[in-house]
Amino acid sequence: MIIKLKHNFFVEVDEKNFTLKSEYTNQKTKEKATRTHGYYSSLGSATKNYIKLATLDANDTDMFTKTVAELTEVIGNIHDNPELLKGEM
Repeated sequence: MIIKLKHNFFVEVDEKNFTLKSEYTNQKTKEKATRTHGYYSSLGSATKNYIKLATLDANDTDMFTKTVAELTEVIGNIHDNPELLKGEM
């Protein structure tokens, strides 16, 4: 299962972990690529690092506020519908 986030980030979920990744364009080749930012045992840990990484790229409080709101919604949806994590593993 993949949980899409903003700013080209996403979390891949499998039976062992939550993998935080992002898509980017290689500056030399102009090809799209994927960067792995870490493997986590919980969605909370992955999103905590996502907040840190996403806010490093942002220079304004507005983006941080939007990021926190988005994460709150994603976590709320998963909390209310735990079958989302079980269905595609």
